[in-house]
This record gives sequence, structure tokens and C-alpha cells, in this order.
Amino acid sequence: MDMGRTRFGETIGVSMRTLEAIERRGSSPRSDVLEPIARKWPEYSYWLLTGDTIPEKGHISPALAKPRDSSTDSVEAS
Repeated sequence: MDMGRTRFGETIGVSMRTLEAIERRGSSPRSDVLEPIARKWPEYSYWLLTGDTIPEKGHISPALAKPRDSSTDSVEAS
């Protein structure tokens, strides 16, 4: 996922204020933030909640994801 905070917030429908609070204050994201991320990128949902990956089950982290061709990416793709 190579996108800035603004595009990320727009993509998942979360305000900049909420994202900034999570990043700057170390706030834990609530389900209203985690759920749209998990729906958009289901392959990351297990990692997002546990910090663990199970690649053979399709549960990966962004670091394990194959790079995508940015020329074919849209706001829908990461």
C-alpha cells in the first residue's frame, strides 16, 4: 500500500483527525477504523489484529505483499 494518509482515509472512509490521533497519540484504533481496513484489504486483517502472518492461509502483512503495478492501480487498489 503506497498511499498517503489523505488517500488512505478517503479510501476507508475515516477522517484525518481520527488517523492523526491513532498515529500521533498512539491511540488504539476502534472497530469503526479496523473494519473498513479489513474489508478493503482482507489479506491483512489477521495481521492487523494479531501482528502475526500465516502466508499459507493467505494471511499476510503489507511487507509480504507482492508489489503492484502502480500504473494499473486505482483508489480501489492498494
